[in-house]
Amino acid sequence: MLLDNETLWADSLAYNGTPDVLDLGNTTAGTGQPIKCFFTTEVALTGCTGLVITDGATSAAADVLMTLDESDFAAVGTYEFYLPASVNQYVKIALEGTVSAGTFSAGIVMDVQTNK
Repeated sequence: MLLDNETLWADSLAYNGTPDVLDLGNTTAGTGQPIKCFFTTEVALTGCTGLVITDGATSAAADVLMTLDESDFAAVGTYEFYLPASVNQYVKIALEGTVSAGTFSAGIVMDVQTNK
């Protein structure tokens, strides 16, 4: 995986930290290329019942793009998902439940460097 600090929501963020809001203004996918993201639990997120990705971080009525419940990710692991083509400029991530321990990383990733 190729990572860029500009496209990370969280980098080994503690459970009680605040993930960044990603501004996709300068991050665009090429024709036919969905925006691939990842979520990694490095230390189990105790009490986490889900993960929510929302569109419109500057709006109180943000649209939910996707939700993963705890059955979608194990205690420790890396999971990949794609943002829908209709995603707007700002995207945020949030943990659900009463999380009391753990760390995670999340962001946009490219499988291969294209040099384009």
